[in-house]
Amino acid sequence: AAPAGLVRCRDGHVLVIALEKAQWHGLRRAMGDPEWARAELFDDMWERGRNADVIYALLEEWTISRDKEEIMALCQAHGCPATAAYTMADLAHHPHLEGRGALVEVEHAALGRVRTFGPPIRLPACPGGPRVGAPCLGEHGEADFAPRPSGAPAALARPVGDPRSPFRADPEHGRPLAGLRVANFGWGVVGPTAGQLLAFLGAEVYKVESRARPDIQRTIPPFVNGVPDPDRSIQNHAFWAGNRSVTLDLKSDEGRALARELVGRCDVVMENFGLGVMERFGLGYADLAADRPELIYASLSSTGQFGSLAGLRTYGNSLSGLAGLDGITGYADGRLQAMENAYADPLGGVIGALGVLLAIAHREATGLGQHVDYAQL
Repeated sequence: AAPAGLVRCRDGHVLVIALEKAQWHGLRRAMGDPEWARAELFDDMWERGRNADVIYALLEEWTISRDKEEIMALCQAHGCPATAAYTMADLAHHPHLEGRGALVEVEHAALGRVRTFGPPIRLPACPGGPRVGAPCLGEHGEADFAPRPSGAPAALARPVGDPRSPFRADPEHGRPLAGLRVANFGWGVVGPTAGQLLAFLGAEVYKVESRARPDIQRTIPPFVNGVPDPDRSIQNHAFWAGNRSVTLDLKSDEGRALARELVGRCDVVMENFGLGVMERFGLGYADLAADRPELIYASLSSTGQFGSLAGLRTYGNSLSGLAGLDGITGYADGRLQAMENAYADPLGGVIGALGVLLAIAHREATGLGQHVDYAQL
């Protein structure tokens, strides 16, 4: 399908992805609706794919006179998920990464002030990440590594209140999350992959979707016996394994009421919608946790819940460009080659599931949930 690739611009490259019809129309508006883009056959992403050479050449005529930040802002404003392809130099002091604590500075005994990575998962109730520089060789003696005195409590083993959740692990059956129930509003690859991993560990995971706008994974070939159908996508079945299915129309009052009833019977809520979507449905963290302080709510978005790039529309493919990886992948003559697969999506599901497990560990010790904020970027 097309467009879904790197295009040159005045100061580097942008990754232009406009697969769905509405996204293609957004790209047309961003470009000023040129006559060549109005052809009705281009409303189909596969037809655009068959004419990709022509489309990319015409796109570059528009992008080559503009900067990547300008193109990204224009396209995003019109609903097209085009993104800048950042270099590592662009990212080294990017305000979004600094604002989220993904890049931090710590003091080191020998090196002075050192810039390093902060935690990729934001856990407000139990934040992690480096606070001091790594120790120098020989800095710590044997006493620093001595075992704790017998019976000394672990750092997180100080109960605060009584856990209200009925969840208890079931080690007898080798599935540590047996009894945990998850309402999974995630879509695409990220949410279902996170749900799959939690389900394989024993949790009951209920994937919520709508027949009005089926998950994009249901539309992707190959299909069983080559017959296109929302229930026959092999890729969809692979990523969704372990997720049970619930269909709700969240745009209706009844659908939202049923969603809240489902959440009321769950320990964990997961979502990877665009910024503010769950809040508009009345299903944001503040709405659901007001009388349930034990609720774990995990947002697994592309760029996180806050920061200068929060709310950016992306695909998994976009994130390798945003993260600078496309900028170091390519050829000796300087031509870049976008990474072939959307690695950020399954990886995002794995790390999103880890974020839920960290929050569960904290709740087991304190009885309290929290809003997990994981940015794929």
